[in-house]
Amino acid sequence: MKKFSKIGQLNLQDWVHGFIVAGLSSGLVALQEVLSGGLTQIDWNSIAGVAIAGGLGYIIKQLGTGIPKEIQIDSSQTKIIKS
Repeated sequence: MKKFSKIGQLNLQDWVHGFIVAGLSSGLVALQEVLSGGLTQIDWNSIAGVAIAGGLGYIIKQLGTGIPKEIQIDSSQTKIIKS
């Protein structure tokens, strides 16, 4: 499996990590709900919203980032401006 996907593309690893982020974030919210109100007062809509937001946020972030060498600045192409 490739470690990095190109900018604007997603590979299988990106989707798996997105589901992991969604699961972990919703699990933390569920834990907080249980600790604050007990098992009878769990707000499943809130937990689902956090899972969707966390997973989508990760996927959107992955679309904008890619192979590190593609996003590094080429120092031979940059100019130093003296003020």
